[in-house]
Parts: sequence; C-alpha cells; structure tokens
Amino acid sequence: MQNKITIAVVDDCPFIHDDLKEFYCNSSLVEIKYNYTNSADFIKTVHTIEFDLCILDINMPGLNGISVAQMLGQKPFIFLTASEDRLSEALQLNPIDVVTKPFLKKRLDQALEKATKLLLEKVEYAFFNVAENKHKVKIRLADILFVLVDDIDPRNKQITMKGDVNYTLMGYSFNELKSFAPHLLQVNRQNMVAIECIHAIGYDVVKINRALCSKLPEEVTLSASFKEEVSKRVFYT
Repeated sequence: MQNKITIAVVDDCPFIHDDLKEFYCNSSLVEIKYNYTNSADFIKTVHTIEFDLCILDINMPGLNGISVAQMLGQKPFIFLTASEDRLSEALQLNPIDVVTKPFLKKRLDQALEKATKLLLEKVEYAFFNVAENKHKVKIRLADILFVLVDDIDPRNKQITMKGDVNYTLMGYSFNELKSFAPHLLQVNRQNMVAIECIHAIGYDVVKINRALCSKLPEEVTLSASFKEEVSKRVFYT
C-alpha cells in the first residue's frame, strides 16, 4: 500500500461521485482513484485496476452492491445505502462500515479512519513452525494458494504456495489459518483454496486455475456444508 489509500467508488448516482471528489480532492490520506456509475463495468475491470478500498452503494440497478461485495475477495469495502431494506444481509458480509445516505463528510471520515487503521495494521507475513525446518519459517500469507490436511497428523496442514513451494505447517487449525489469511476459502473438511485460484464452481466441485502453480490439483470437492461460506465470498448462482 502507498502513502494514500486508493479508493474505487461504485455508485449509480453521479452526485455521490461529485461529493466524494470535492471532499477528498486535497486529502493526504485517501485518493479517489476510480469512479463507476455502472457496477457491471466495475466487475469487468476490477482485476485490472489497483486500489486498496471500495466504497460501494448497496442498491444499484442490475448488479447490486451485495453481489459486487461478494466478488471482491479479500478487498475491504464500505457500504453506502439510502435504505435499510438489505442492511442485515449487508452486515453479514463484514464491511468495514455502513454509511447511510444522505451523509455528512464527518461520518464518512469516521469510516475511512477505520479503514486506514485496518489497512495499516494488516499482517502481510507470519512465522510458522514447519516440518521441513527446525526454525520458524517466514511466509508471505498472500502466497498461500492451497491447504490440505496432513494424512499422517490432521493437526498439521500441507500448504502449496506461489513459486511451487510446499511446506507442512505444524499444529495449525483451519480457523487459525483463515484468521491469518482471509483470502483462503474452506471448500471441504480437507481443503482450503485461495480465492484467486478458483477458476469455476460447479454443483459439488471447485475448478482450480493451475497457471499460478503447477502443483495445484485441477479440482477439489465442494461440500454442501461449505457452499454457503463460499457463496458469501465468491458470487455464483
């Protein structure tokens, strides 16, 4: 992340974009870098642009903000809304904040301060006990692509990383790994997959993009008990 938090705004109301540009044109903390009045256009380009935070309207024609948020993976977002109709559903997606319209700059400033704190304190690396080394090994969390329960000792987890690197992590649960690395999705009792590796989702299978790492499996089972969790993070019907 750079000195300023870069923001993508997705709202079908042009006046919101005008207000935000005026509010933060000279800000030393945030930069409104991208503006979209059409949510579908945003989704088409989201993987080609760089931003730290999304400010997202809940109620938009076509693809609403709830659906867009589910497609953002681990990217943090703030919801804007003029209605409480879908507020409960929105809160289940763990936004940084929900700001109701019409809003004062002071209220949005509070939400952005919360976002700044979260982004600045984000853990990028962690030291793990691994079977391959007697010392703790420093691992970049975003590089973890796939996790498998160890056959011999289920307390241990085998991980596959970018660069075709493998480690056996000693004594870590899936819940612990998800707290360290929220980009990982548990798809069954044996596997977690990085969101960026998911190529396609079927009724009971997850297809994996092996371009990121040749050691990844081509597909894994999507268990019924984990479909709801997956659908909250990766939008599909």
